Amino acid sequence: MNIKSIVTGGSDEAIVAECERGEDAAIENYQRVLKNNLPPNVLPVVKHQFTELKRSHDRIRDLEQAA
Repeated sequence: MNIKSIVTGGSDEAIVAECERGEDAAIENYQRVLKNNLPPNVLPVVKHQFTELKRSHDRIRDLEQAA
């Protein structure tokens, strides 16, 4: 995320768009990692984090559409 634009007074739309961009990047990384053979004790944790990330991404997307 571009924190500088947030701190220096970016518009609400720009802030939400930047949050969504950060979420998109995180989702891509999780999808890439989940294609690997993760240890059995790690896989459920990563899957749970990924599910929560997708929920967060949907909320950010909804905020962007509302802005």
